[in-house]
Amino acid sequence: MISTVCTAQSSQAYDDSDAVIITDSYDDIVGKPTKTWWQPKPGLTWWWQLENSDTMSTDINAEVVDIDLFDGSEGGQNSKINQFKNKGKKVICYFSAGTYEKWRSDAKRFTKETLIPDGDMDDWPDETWLNIGNTNALVTIKSIMEDRIKLAKDSGCDAVEPDNVDGFENTSETKGYIKYEDQLKYNKWLAGTAHKYQLAIALKNDMQQVEELVDYFDFAVNEQCFVYDNECVQYESTFLKKNKAVFSQEYGGSDGLSKAKYLNTACPYFKSQNIASLWKKSTSLDGKGVVTCK
Repeated sequence: MISTVCTAQSSQAYDDSDAVIITDSYDDIVGKPTKTWWQPKPGLTWWWQLENSDTMSTDINAEVVDIDLFDGSEGGQNSKINQFKNKGKKVICYFSAGTYEKWRSDAKRFTKETLIPDGDMDDWPDETWLNIGNTNALVTIKSIMEDRIKLAKDSGCDAVEPDNVDGFENTSETKGYIKYEDQLKYNKWLAGTAHKYQLAIALKNDMQQVEELVDYFDFAVNEQCFVYDNECVQYESTFLKKNKAVFSQEYGGSDGLSKAKYLNTACPYFKSQNIASLWKKSTSLDGKGVVTCK
């Protein structure tokens, strides 16, 4: 769920001509969607910043801007999302689809049943995993998430980036409440719901389910795939093969890559695969001190 930003080389504007017609059916969606939505292609440059959106410059030299949904939608017609759209940017809107964040404006809608007992995140103590494996709880969770996706549509977002959609892997925190199939069904539902509102959707991390989900999602956002034994190669035969964009973020620190190793080893790989990649020494979300692979 960590995030940051990048600089970019181009500010080319994109219009709806780069969308395609999708006619696949999705779990929990009645009928087949026939509208068009944006299809991000490999090679796009992006800017990823989830904090301090109110002070972000709208002159960012990037084709795609990825910001927090709640913060970015504030201000009505003068929202940061609309400011970027008026600059010809494509806007991806981030929200957590797998955790409860107590500071969000809709936090009171979550019930005790929707939260995994003692399911706080180790690195983010103000967040608790949602119990998507509980059928009754899932009714409430889906209602909240669909309203978030609708907010993204109404606010002018071109795509959504639902975070924390790999809870089944984090067994030390989710304690077995979320099974592989629970996650797979939930993620397919998220994709179908985004497409219902004619929004593109990113598959965030969730490397174990990439092959099963690539046809449901429009692009991928990944953190630390290179440092984890170069898991990025899984995108070569999935998202990249299907001409779907991959945005990657690497970090420094004891569990990450040094700046030198990133530039000399990781970056050449990313360029060879047309993956948009960034490096940042820390895992803060303020967008400062980012190195762009170019």
